[in-house]
Amino acid sequence: MDTPTQLIFALGLIVLTLILAAWQRLDLLGSVVVAAGRSILQMIVFSYILATIFIVRDPVLTLIAVLALLLVAAIVTQKQLSQRIPYLLPITLGSLFLGSSVTLGYVFTFVVQSTPWYEPRVLLPLSGLVFANAMNGAAIAGEQFIHSLSHNTQEIETHLSLGASPTIAIAPYRQAAIRAGLLPTLNALTIAGLAILPSFMGGTLLAGFDPLQAGAYQLLILFMTLLATLITLLGLLAGITQQFFTPAAQLRRW
Repeated sequence: MDTPTQLIFALGLIVLTLILAAWQRLDLLGSVVVAAGRSILQMIVFSYILATIFIVRDPVLTLIAVLALLLVAAIVTQKQLSQRIPYLLPITLGSLFLGSSVTLGYVFTFVVQSTPWYEPRVLLPLSGLVFANAMNGAAIAGEQFIHSLSHNTQEIETHLSLGASPTIAIAPYRQAAIRAGLLPTLNALTIAGLAILPSFMGGTLLAGFDPLQAGAYQLLILFMTLLATLITLLGLLAGITQQFFTPAAQLRRW
């Protein structure tokens, strides 16, 4: 079956969703239509851009595409967090860049070793997967951390008045935020290979990969996600902490 025919039949899933929602009297018609329409338009445009990059195979163009993906991930993360915190976008962007660059640098040096190193068919998919997962973890951890610091000011100031440093005063909230941000990745690691087939492995199997090779790639993705997310969270929470405290270690109220 050719690609246009597949897309036409895929749209039937949206139609069935709308029929089911209407039958159950769910107010989802507008949301589903808009979301489906946006996804179709975005994926068509993105697919053509990727096709061009794959054909040209230019390192500058490939790096521009990677940086564009990184910027979009940072903007999406920042929009999910509090808009009152200053410099939140640079903090988010820097944290994602740090976490993804360390992870991708290690992988391309010791694991993948693609030739050339900027091979877009390898660099872009791995970058996109790392950005997406680190972005989700950062949004969860950042939101919880900001909420905790904003709603526990009395407890934090009590610790500060007793001589505790900002690092010690916020330690429980920082630990809880990191755990929350890593939870989706840890859950994915825990259930990998059991009752649930991981999405990346499922895609590679559909593409005709050997199951052992597909499993190895899935493990690589999971381990990349874990490291990139943790580094991103550490950088993000450190940046947010700086915005909540003055140089004199006094708590700011945003």
